[in-house]
Amino acid sequence: MRIRIVSYDIMNGGVGRADPVAEVLLAQHAHIIAIHKSDDLSVLRRLSDRLSMDFALAASESGNVAILSKGTIIDTTDLGFTHPNFGGGINACIQIDSADGTKTSSVSVCVFNHITNQILSQFLGTSIVASTSAGNCDRQANTPILATRQFAEPARSVSRLWAADSQFIARAWVETDRLACFASDHLPVGIEVVI
Repeated sequence: MRIRIVSYDIMNGGVGRADPVAEVLLAQHAHIIAIHKSDDLSVLRRLSDRLSMDFALAASESGNVAILSKGTIIDTTDLGFTHPNFGGGINACIQIDSADGTKTSSVSVCVFNHITNQILSQFLGTSIVASTSAGNCDRQANTPILATRQFAEPARSVSRLWAADSQFIARAWVETDRLACFASDHLPVGIEVVI
């Protein structure tokens, strides 16, 4: 079974840009979406409705993070509460059904605004990790675990996704179309994993 996961920093909560953000996300055909800077609950609810996805939210001083899912969100943990030194984040266990309904799988996704080696070491073994900032994380340079390649055009930032076992990553991409460039100062990044 293949699952598409997208990470997107919607800038300033997506205020005034909910529809363009939703269109960008609809074009990704994602099962799970990590939303960074989801600071406006009305925008998050609008995205959830437009995308027909459930959501879970965790508040943080550095910007709220949320997970949208087509599957059932079984359990969530506010990592800012349980790990205050991480600066906020959310972990969700999500149940995904195959398109034909014959198979069900669970996937764990963690979303952070900022990532460090310590965070990756603690969560990467069991979860797919999404972040908008790599901070002092050098994991990209010295490990095969990196799930996506970093692409960026001038003046654009790209969210990052890591997966515990890169052999199960079928595809990675960064959405660079005109609407994505308009909707936020970050470009959404996605991976397709085989589980």
